[in-house]
Amino acid sequence: MTLARVIDTINEWIGRGVAWVSLGLVLVVFTDVVMRYLFNISFVFTQELEWHLFAFIFLIIILTSWKFAHTSYAMLEGSPDPGGIPLRFIVKSLIPVGFSLLCLQGLSLGIHSLLQILGIESVKEEGV
Repeated sequence: MTLARVIDTINEWIGRGVAWVSLGLVLVVFTDVVMRYLFNISFVFTQELEWHLFAFIFLIIILTSWKFAHTSYAMLEGSPDPGGIPLRFIVKSLIPVGFSLLCLQGLSLGIHSLLQILGIESVKEEGV
């Protein structure tokens, strides 16, 4: 079915993007640790960037996140810390977006499963 393929394609591209964000998170944390322990220097911006990247990857709680994101967006929330990252509302808005994508992927899986049960679609062979 076309809807399931569209959902699969969207989530495939976003999944690839999240993989790159994960690599970025590892590099930011590594840089922060090296700067902190070898040079005794720490930046608020780097610490907040870790939080933002982590939130982008892992926070997908939809029921409580809509109001949380809306409130943040309504006040154009930024970092409360001097030197922190502005536009925090963008990251908070990604929480319900991420969960919505997860729900769409569940819908896609349900469509594929129904089509397989009805014999309209064959089982996909996944490469390892």
